[in-house]
Amino acid sequence: MSARWLARAAFLLVLAAVADMIGFADLRSLAMVAVGAVGACLVLAGGYLFLAHRGALRWLALAVVVLAPVTVLVIFTLHGLLWEALVAVALIALAAGAGRRALAPAARNPAMSAQQVPPPKPRPRTRIPRRPGATAPIRRPLRCRYVHCPTGPADTPGARRNAGSSPAPT
Repeated sequence: MSARWLARAAFLLVLAAVADMIGFADLRSLAMVAVGAVGACLVLAGGYLFLAHRGALRWLALAVVVLAPVTVLVIFTLHGLLWEALVAVALIALAAGAGRRALAPAARNPAMSAQQVPPPKPRPRTRIPRRPGATAPIRRPLRCRYVHCPTGPADTPGARRNAGSSPAPT
């Protein structure tokens, strides 16, 4: 089977599991579907908390992950829906297997394709030629723009001393 048909089969098996729960147990099954959904949410949240935290919260989350499905199965048994629940679980397991096989061809070669690349060429050095008699560029001192600095450049000790005493120009 192709991956496309396996993915379609996975969706149909999930729909069959939902139809099994709703169709065979009439109105009682709608409440049981809600119980199953709450149980699945508890398992998902507990799994996240188990992986994300440490300490006592982690072990409490593990207890939730283990006890939630057991509690759901006990509730289903008390309402006489154990066989319908087991059929639904089997259909969902088949759907998970079909979905996994549908995605397997894409994951056969997980490594990226490797290519041989030559080492980078060295950058050419840029050199500013100095001619005899040439002048260096003029560097002007930085002036303070935000604080009134009567002494001149902003990096002089006097400018630093006076920087906090006068207000900034507007």
